[in-house]
Amino acid sequence: MMGINKQSIDAKYRSEFDFFLWQKNINHIFIFCCLGLVLIFADTIHVYKVGSDRYLPLYGALYCVVFFIFPFIAFLNKRRYIERPPYSPRIEFLFLLDILIFSASLSLTNQFYTEAISEYLIILFCAASFFYVPLPTILSILLIAHGFFVGTLFYVQSNTSVIQNHILISTGAVVIAFIVSRISFQLKTRTFLDGKIIEEQLETLKDLSIRDSMTGLYNHKHICQRLEEEIRRAFRYDSPLSVGIFDLDGFKNVNDTFGHQEGDVVILRVAQTMILTFRNTDILGRYGGDEFLVILPETNLESAVTCSERFRKNLLERLQGTRNDLLSISGGVATLKKDDSAQSLIQRADTLLYEAKKLGKNTIVW
Repeated sequence: MMGINKQSIDAKYRSEFDFFLWQKNINHIFIFCCLGLVLIFADTIHVYKVGSDRYLPLYGALYCVVFFIFPFIAFLNKRRYIERPPYSPRIEFLFLLDILIFSASLSLTNQFYTEAISEYLIILFCAASFFYVPLPTILSILLIAHGFFVGTLFYVQSNTSVIQNHILISTGAVVIAFIVSRISFQLKTRTFLDGKIIEEQLETLKDLSIRDSMTGLYNHKHICQRLEEEIRRAFRYDSPLSVGIFDLDGFKNVNDTFGHQEGDVVILRVAQTMILTFRNTDILGRYGGDEFLVILPETNLESAVTCSERFRKNLLERLQGTRNDLLSISGGVATLKKDDSAQSLIQRADTLLYEAKKLGKNTIVW
């Protein structure tokens, strides 16, 4: 199995990885909107208690903004996307920038009565930890938001020592937040990659459990399970279904004369001919030894016989010029009846196969 690394995201899983990050980000955006309402409410109560009524209109405006975007974010969170929307990078950029500007505004408003910048610092670290965006995006957001905070700080705070202290603390916080953001992004990337590795390993194990190790066709157990599924589907939709069982004529002589390795070559050639002859919608399996089974969904008896004859002739052509050119194949083709089960359908096809053997082999009986 081909290994997965960071480069393979770009080559093979880029769109899936972007969608994976979008799902995480839109969920976190929804949560942040809910927390934003709580934060504004708590801050409004605090402002009212300390007697700064003149700032209540500002908080009212913030309420309106949050309530305006909340339904849109809720809609995006509930909607079931199958791939990342083309507008998602803009939504992520604008939302992250907005919440940082919003938290910076709260902290700047605090300068009139508490001089605290805790809102800005808390949201800064939360945004860095819980949103997964590329390096250029997060760097731009942090620089713009911090530029807004520092630039506005000089207009709302007159104490030089407080300004210097806030700039020092907030700048250090921005640097740490950037590092946290990169670590968080790398961890999420690793989570995605590990998940893909596990998925591929499970898919490989599943494939090994249902396929014949030599030919790659479905093994006996799985081809029978697929037949039961197709029979149920045929009955449900009242559609035709046919099966064909094929057996090599004189295969034992190949093993006795040339050895089992040559027999394996013949089996592989039969499997390859089946894959090349039958449709992609047909279900191919190695029924056992030198017997093969094909399930032909939505195929009546006449079409199934035509396909089977084409397979028989194609195999003879592929065997010509080899030391196995005297080999041939016989087959029995049966179509589904109203009272059929998987076992009875196979039994009828198998009976027809042995009739073909009695008729001189190298023929298809139906």
